[in-house]
Amino acid sequence: MNRGAYFWGGILVLFGLLFLLSNLGLLGTINLWNIIGPVFLVLLGLWLIIGMVFKPTRKSEQAQIPLQGLRTVALQINHGAGRLRISPGAANENLLEGTFTGGLDRKEHQQGDHLDLTLSVPSHFFYWNWGAAGLEWNIKLNSQVSIDLEVNFGAGEIRLDLSGLDVSQLVLKTGASGNEIFLPSREGLTRVRIEAGVSAINIHVPQDVAARIKTETGLAGVTIDRKRFPHQGGVSQSAEYDIAARKAEIKVSAGVGSVDIR
Repeated sequence: MNRGAYFWGGILVLFGLLFLLSNLGLLGTINLWNIIGPVFLVLLGLWLIIGMVFKPTRKSEQAQIPLQGLRTVALQINHGAGRLRISPGAANENLLEGTFTGGLDRKEHQQGDHLDLTLSVPSHFFYWNWGAAGLEWNIKLNSQVSIDLEVNFGAGEIRLDLSGLDVSQLVLKTGASGNEIFLPSREGLTRVRIEAGVSAINIHVPQDVAARIKTETGLAGVTIDRKRFPHQGGVSQSAEYDIAARKAEIKVSAGVGSVDIR
């Protein structure tokens, strides 16, 4: 039985019913946007717990990639369903260290001090076939290398702790997921682009980083810290954005769920 398709299909039906009841006025004064995000996270948490209890035994693969004089890296991660965690902490001699439950396909091309690197779930796994159990990847990166990071993720939980990394660009494309993202505090401009379906997105901007934020949402509620990022001219932007030494340009496109930026 394709449990993943049934589960996430059920979530879409539930959200659709909530919006129907709201449009018919049957929810009274209840703020639907304050319900969607928490409900989604509860369902996602139950899905992951069920997966941990009933998951089959899977191979956990350790991998590391030596630094070898690299200065810049274009890193693409193609994940299925489950958990993905990225953080600083790789040893000085390594670009990357990680544990990959379910295996790893790796493609790389180095030219001088630049590396194009793609990490993917093995081709014989399709993420819905993993049902509730999912895949769990834990990746540590070297903080001394400038990284352009692209993450393509299906369903589950993402935690991107980029606070100690030199990530100049983050592109996140996700289907149904809970996302916790800590942006880096680095000199210059960090570009962030997020495209999400049914997702809860929480973005943490360091206090010493100015930000310009633009959101495009369908049925997603948006919460932005207006004290730090007042709304003006169609965007939310720090007062000192234009002259800031550290700043982030954040663009979020989301369908259903919640977006919280602080």
